[in-house]
Amino acid sequence: MAHPPHHDGLHAAPRLTGHQAARVGVAAACREVAEYAASRVPTTDDEHTEPGAWLAFGQRLRRMTIEVMFRTITMERMDGTSWEVIAAQLHMSVEEVTREFGHADLSHHRDSDGQAVWDVLGRTCINPAGPGGCADTPAEAATELDDWYQVWAQPDNHPAAPPARAVTANL
Repeated sequence: MAHPPHHDGLHAAPRLTGHQAARVGVAAACREVAEYAASRVPTTDDEHTEPGAWLAFGQRLRRMTIEVMFRTITMERMDGTSWEVIAAQLHMSVEEVTREFGHADLSHHRDSDGQAVWDVLGRTCINPAGPGGCADTPAEAATELDDWYQVWAQPDNHPAAPPARAVTANL
């Protein structure tokens, strides 16, 4: 894609391909996991924690990371990774991996309009109550991720300044 999917006030953001939408879906899921996990770093409220609250947190984090796995398999399949390679990476048989993750294969949408892929990913939005909820389009999500990454990767936390459009730059 020649132009990142930012709305410059003059032109509407271009639509992404299925492959690009899948990549944005992985990035969005990673952000949600990072923010949710980071919410439990402070110990300031530990004395008020109800019994089982940490288990509920762990269970939700587990469900979120499973969604990351599904999205990474979607991305891998769109990149042309075979089920044999995926199975080997997951230490599973091809039969096991296709039974568990076969529905994550959206590779037939690779070069089509990314909205079709995004509509599937939207049904599994892992944090709809998060900041801004789940974006309606992959281009909208990508620009939100650009902004989020700029805040997250501040120079005091990282040795090099982050690229201005860390997510959309290579879409």
